Amino acid sequence: MGAIPLLIMALTSIMELMRRVLRRRTLSSERTRFELSKHWNLLKAIKTGGAELAGMLMDQHLRRSLERLEEQAAPLDTKSTIDGSAQPEKV
Repeated sequence: MGAIPLLIMALTSIMELMRRVLRRRTLSSERTRFELSKHWNLLKAIKTGGAELAGMLMDQHLRRSLERLEEQAAPLDTKSTIDGSAQPEKV
């Protein structure tokens, strides 16, 4: 399997988890502004060809996002983890 299909699979999984988490919470207007500013900075770096800066910003964004998702996803299923190392809770 090539890199692009793997990336698509990973992003699809992440997006589904994010949908589940975001359905359960709302962001404050301050948090929303902060997140939007980070996205705009990343977009600006990409548009201006700043590959190194864009890579660094994306890395920071993904790390922050993963931390928040782990915090928010835990109550969804207390017996599983994002990396899939534990068994899902039986229904």
